[in-house]
Amino acid sequence: MTHLVDQLLAIAWPQGVPQRLDELIDRPLCDDLLEDFKMGLVFPLDDSDRPVRLALSCQGERDRWRQGVMARWPSPRLTGLFDSAPSDTRLMVDSDGSDQAVVYLDDLQRVDHDLQVPAGLELLAWTVALPAGTDGFLTRHREPPHPWVPTSLAPRLKGLLDDGAEGIWAIRWHHDAPVAALWISESRWRCNPTLSRRIVAGLGTHPSYDAAQQCLADHGREGYPDAVELRRDGGIEVTLGVLEAGAEVKPGGEGPCRR
Repeated sequence: MTHLVDQLLAIAWPQGVPQRLDELIDRPLCDDLLEDFKMGLVFPLDDSDRPVRLALSCQGERDRWRQGVMARWPSPRLTGLFDSAPSDTRLMVDSDGSDQAVVYLDDLQRVDHDLQVPAGLELLAWTVALPAGTDGFLTRHREPPHPWVPTSLAPRLKGLLDDGAEGIWAIRWHHDAPVAALWISESRWRCNPTLSRRIVAGLGTHPSYDAAQQCLADHGREGYPDAVELRRDGGIEVTLGVLEAGAEVKPGGEGPCRR
């Protein structure tokens, strides 16, 4: 049986899904939870040669996911990270299938924790970059995070805002220094996937990103930019989110887009 997830993965990796990722992905489960951020494909929109990545959460398979991640990216740092995480913490791994990956304790604004961030800021996620085992974190911002955006990214942030971007914002930190800014569109809840797609179209393109959206449309789904990351090194990356097709409501409508 061919799953929608298989078709999306074939678009992202025409030469075959990297083995580390291929064996980790539960296709039927990802199909069932595709609209619930179980699996996200991350596409570079700039002219770099950075590969497409997969972001895979622990939803529906926490024990299997944990064992699989630790087997593929072994690190003593992960054991302590997972053991210290509250049981309801959303866990995620982000990798291109190489020996490099970033593991997340995600959506930390929803759980109690003892992790510390710069005074006055709200923690969104704690990260560990592998194989080095380096810690980092993301802070969550309800308003555009102008005071913390790296100077080189300020024009790009302004461009997003000028184009109408709205949602939640985040700053990625490394060694207590901001290295990237993220726009989290929340189009699933704001019912504005068309606007979000138009904004991202002005940032750049990737043939697999466009093909994945067409694949979703062919299956009665709708792709939209769930998150856009502006990197201090000039890179731009978009994570593809999924909605039911036609979920956008008329102006003045209320309620979440998902039906």
